[in-house]
Amino acid sequence: MKSLFFTLLLFIGVSAMAQDGPPQGPPKMDSATMHTMMVKRYQSANLGLSQEQIESVVSINQSLMGDMRKQEKQEKKDRKAEMETLEKAKLERLTSALGDEKLAKKVIDFDKKNKRPGPGGHGGQGRPDGPGDDNTNPS
Repeated sequence: MKSLFFTLLLFIGVSAMAQDGPPQGPPKMDSATMHTMMVKRYQSANLGLSQEQIESVVSINQSLMGDMRKQEKQEKKDRKAEMETLEKAKLERLTSALGDEKLAKKVIDFDKKNKRPGPGGHGGQGRPDGPGDDNTNPS
């Protein structure tokens, strides 16, 4: 009787765990929440931007985000050229919006220093684009 009870309990426990399914990734952020987070990040950065300039920077970044995601799917050699084009366009748009190229470069430097890794994280030792990757053994 005890073994039947234990077997039944074990079966129920395994069944309950199996119904959970695979773990879900982080929830998708809507554009309003992302906008608010970006505004707060620039406000706390002490870049010398007015609220109007911060709104312009966030708007420019959000408009370029789709283009940057598209280029991630391209081949590596094409991706580099496309990224350079996007960075030039970003500098031009920021310079126009902020009225000062030095300030635009300051914002771009801030963005690069505070860029978070994507879903795959940063490349590590032995990974593409990681330390020690000299592209001599492409896979």
